[in-house]
Amino acid sequence: MRHVSVVARASVAAMVAISVGACAATPTSPSAGATTPAPARASATSSTAPSASATATAVAQSSEPVPAGAKIDGRIQVGEPVAPRWLAADDTSLWVHEPRSLVSVDLATSAVTGQVNTGLMEYGYSATGGGSVWQTDYENNAVLRIDPASGKVLATIPVGLQPLGVVVTEGGVWVANEHSGSVTRIDPATNKVVATVSINSPDSAGPQVMAAGPNGSVWVGVPNMGSVVRIDAATNKVGLVVPWDGPVASDGAEVWIAVVAGIDGLAQAIRIDPESGKVIKAVDLGEEGGTCGLAVGLGSVWVATGGLTRIDPAKGRIVGRLDLGDDCGNLIVAGGAVWSAAEGKSYVDRISPM
Repeated sequence: MRHVSVVARASVAAMVAISVGACAATPTSPSAGATTPAPARASATSSTAPSASATATAVAQSSEPVPAGAKIDGRIQVGEPVAPRWLAADDTSLWVHEPRSLVSVDLATSAVTGQVNTGLMEYGYSATGGGSVWQTDYENNAVLRIDPASGKVLATIPVGLQPLGVVVTEGGVWVANEHSGSVTRIDPATNKVVATVSINSPDSAGPQVMAAGPNGSVWVGVPNMGSVVRIDAATNKVGLVVPWDGPVASDGAEVWIAVVAGIDGLAQAIRIDPESGKVIKAVDLGEEGGTCGLAVGLGSVWVATGGLTRIDPAKGRIVGRLDLGDDCGNLIVAGGAVWSAAEGKSYVDRISPM
């Protein structure tokens, strides 16, 4: 499947957004029945992290009841249901992917404030940065640069085959090309492609969801490798291959991956050292199946599993579990709240810590 949330895969760890299933040349609805990852085929410049099982012990949760840890403040109607549904945010607005548009929601009031017509984009990954909103166009192998004030498309930039994840760092816009097995780097000052980073051989279920990490690093999940890789902005090369498959998220300091089968074989949220790839903490989620979303912020790690699990990153323990019914999807922290995409529904949830 193609998605920032990770949907469970039978026995394969999930990654930054969903463990992604095989992609057809013509997009079809994302499916949890993912293709088993192929053996890692990272570029020769990369280094593979040692097995995490030798570096950390999973933190088991006590049997005591876990408080909710957060509450739903609002359920904002944003339009047509879609799955997957992606979220991005800048300083003032949440940007919500719709099948044919991007909807803006005011972070302070939760009011819908506008809509950008993008045309049909079933897999509309988006990101903000450089004064713009960036959305990948899967079917047309391009990225749209959108002015958030006017809602106008400022540029359409060709990239690799079937682009999915997109992330913005200082001086770079990075795009995961699923079927090209590569990541494209765009200079936001010129809207020109300045580098193409080879990840592995072109195939389905290649590079997908991305996160910006410490020191300008870019992290991308590659389901057909069963791994997350780190791209170093200074060299435009793969600098590390981490053998965990699942959604990846970062607050710019810590890097976390949500996996279906972790160190002890159970679903876990794993914090890795961004330099060595070794596991620093592994927290049992106590959930069967997969994860739909992962975010780091507001002093917590948030994991969507059909509910919302809140983790204290310092203690490496679960401190909250909020029942969201069957809502599950991409998560983002913005405007002092956690936002859940609620895939396949016509709304997004605004959630506040408590």
